[in-house]
Amino acid sequence: MLDADIVKLAKEIHGNLVPESTFHGNMEGADPPLFIYSMPYLRGSSYTGVQAFWVEMDSNEESTQRAFVKDLARSQPVDHQTQAKKQLGIYKRLTRLAEESPPVLSKSILSKLIEALPSMFGNDYPQVLTHNDFSVTNILVNEDTSEIAGIVDWSLASVMPFGLDLDILFLATGFMTIDGWHDYGCKPQLQDVFWDEFWFSSEIEGEDLRRKTQNLAEVAGQIGAILRLAFRRNDDGSPSEEVLVSQRRIGQLKAWFGE
Repeated sequence: MLDADIVKLAKEIHGNLVPESTFHGNMEGADPPLFIYSMPYLRGSSYTGVQAFWVEMDSNEESTQRAFVKDLARSQPVDHQTQAKKQLGIYKRLTRLAEESPPVLSKSILSKLIEALPSMFGNDYPQVLTHNDFSVTNILVNEDTSEIAGIVDWSLASVMPFGLDLDILFLATGFMTIDGWHDYGCKPQLQDVFWDEFWFSSEIEGEDLRRKTQNLAEVAGQIGAILRLAFRRNDDGSPSEEVLVSQRRIGQLKAWFGE
């Protein structure tokens, strides 16, 4: 079910990219419950409909990809909330994954991610409205420019440490085929575009603070990827505590972690 306060916050931050929603009740007898909403039509195509599936781009293709990545960087910090329960939930899932045999990811990687959790949820690290299902199918883009035209499906959104949706940057700098993961030739330039725009929009200054923020954000992005790819989904779409071993998904994770 959509949280009205979260949708209101999303509209305050992202404006017309977030559709208005009207609640019409729930489907009688549905188990699990099925809630009915109506929303206006948003222009644009799913990112998957315009994504390039080749490594080397021409100048126009690279320009439109830069526009997409630049839009991804415009997260806005919000007031810090009590996050202990959310931190514990992530800790339990990472610990559960570390116990898996054969291992999905190396224990050294998972230990590093677990150790970073207190810093991610600390008072001096940005807490932002996080979509929690920021997938390529939930992002609508202008077919000509690749600028973001709309973002749908806010049912899992909550305030979380910045970066938990950052696996989308990984997905925006390459593509997956049956042969595995392929980085775009301009991946370093796309990453630079993202961070330049993020520093500008967030007004974070100072080399040391920027380095710390980027390091934690990249760790958060890895955790977000694990939550989305390595666990079965609950009925509401959130990650359960049951590990899901899919060779395609594990291959994507290992590409993300450079294994």
